[in-house]
Amino acid sequence: MPKRVSAHDLAGHGGKKVKLPAVVVCEYCEKQFSSRGIKRHQTFCKSKKSWMEAHTPRSYKFCILTELVFENILSFMNNQTLTKMQMITGDHYQNCEPDLAKWCCKCENNNLTTSDHRCRECEFAATHYSRCVGRSTAYRLYGVKDFSGIEQKSWSRQIYNLFNLEEYMLQVYGSKMAWLREVAGQRVKREEAKRKKEERQSVIDRLDPDFQTYFYRMVSAGISARYTALERGQTKFEELKKALTKRGLPPEPDFQYCSAFITTKSGNLNEVVDNMEEKHFLFTQTKYAQLSGDRIDADHERKHPALTGSYQAKEISQNKIKADLCVQYLLDNKRVTIPQKWEKCRQSFDKVVSENLDPKLRALYIYLGEMQPPAEDLETP
Repeated sequence: MPKRVSAHDLAGHGGKKVKLPAVVVCEYCEKQFSSRGIKRHQTFCKSKKSWMEAHTPRSYKFCILTELVFENILSFMNNQTLTKMQMITGDHYQNCEPDLAKWCCKCENNNLTTSDHRCRECEFAATHYSRCVGRSTAYRLYGVKDFSGIEQKSWSRQIYNLFNLEEYMLQVYGSKMAWLREVAGQRVKREEAKRKKEERQSVIDRLDPDFQTYFYRMVSAGISARYTALERGQTKFEELKKALTKRGLPPEPDFQYCSAFITTKSGNLNEVVDNMEEKHFLFTQTKYAQLSGDRIDADHERKHPALTGSYQAKEISQNKIKADLCVQYLLDNKRVTIPQKWEKCRQSFDKVVSENLDPKLRALYIYLGEMQPPAEDLETP
């Protein structure tokens, strides 16, 4: 039988070097093994078993003999404890109301929080604790609506003791949980109203400052809740603002022309711009304010007919004044650029002049822009 030769002997005699087997260290007990032996070792490694037991998630089970006994134990626990039990075990308990735990103090007695997330009993230890509150605070904290059966701390002022308020509410609702449900419902509604108010304010902050006036009008009209109406109103406002700026006119929210066009589905952009241009010209270039008697146009008087008389009669009177001024500037424009609405009356004006009629006597026909003058209007005066 040939003699066994080591790798060292082969290397010394010029023989071929033999590769030694790889050494592997067990990650649990740190012992060394070959690549073939490590698998067998880890199958029976005690250190590995200990490590696996320490790191394997455990499912907690209570040592309760029967479900009836367990239900009896749960009946002694308050709502906050049951809520934590649900979070730990993942089960659902019939008498547990986790939504109410948010409004309870950390003292684990289902006590309603008053301020600073503490109940009345825990606040006794506070340095600046007030034992008496007014009616508004009592309603906000305890949900008190009827104060007739509660003793006042001071007859001169409507001040009530927190202990008396708490005892009264427990008598009204019969149990602490029933009272807690009522107050929690009120607080949830207040939080929801606050959230909606903040959302609306965030919408207002993103609006164009000039559009906010129209937005509040849409709110008062009850159409702001529909975002489609709001988007439509903002789009129409941008179109109107662009058209007014093109003619050198500022957007004026107080005028019905703009408000009706933006806040409703009706209205023609060109007509609104023409009316706004005419209005601006009347109050800045003519004596319309003195002739009409005040600075309020007919479109405003529709809101307050009792203060200014009949709207229709006032509108006829103001149209007559506008017609006279329109004809006056068409006869002699005085090197002033007149409104486009008046320029559109030039065809009727030229027709009257071509028929040798007095334009001043046909002012209403010219201003209203009818195709043919009335028969009585064509008669020679």
